[in-house]
Amino acid sequence: MLDGGSSVSPRLRCCCPPVTAPGPPRRRTAGAGAAARAPARPPDRARSGNRPHAPGRTRPTTDTYTVVNELSGKCLDVSGASTADGAAVIQYTCNGQTNHQFTLNPVTALGNSKDYQLVATHGGKCVDVSDVSKTAGAKIHQWTCDPASALTTKKNQIWRLQGLG
Repeated sequence: MLDGGSSVSPRLRCCCPPVTAPGPPRRRTAGAGAAARAPARPPDRARSGNRPHAPGRTRPTTDTYTVVNELSGKCLDVSGASTADGAAVIQYTCNGQTNHQFTLNPVTALGNSKDYQLVATHGGKCVDVSDVSKTAGAKIHQWTCDPASALTTKKNQIWRLQGLG
């Protein structure tokens, strides 16, 4: 689960195959769990697959994910594909666009290996809790990513990945 005030666990999915990963496509085995579908998995419940890439869309890197809400099935989305500071981050019908794609920037400020900044691939800005709020229902938006040195005290851009099991 991504901690950030949400009571519903999103799941991470890799949105596209890596650019430099040649080789045969992975086979899906009927009835098998996620472990059988992908031999190696990125952090916690994230998974990657070798799906065809849609023409006309930017091909993301290996560590690019869509964040999908488990309940609604909708994707984390930077509203209107904005690149401005303060643009709302919402849930929206998944459509494969770059404003639904995020990279995980590891953060070591809190001393564990499950913390990340979520960086929107289309604009390079971080998912951020507005006004460094701890209140449930606080606005989530994108903002210029804080440097590592600021993250020990300013934690509104740190998101924790937790397994579902």
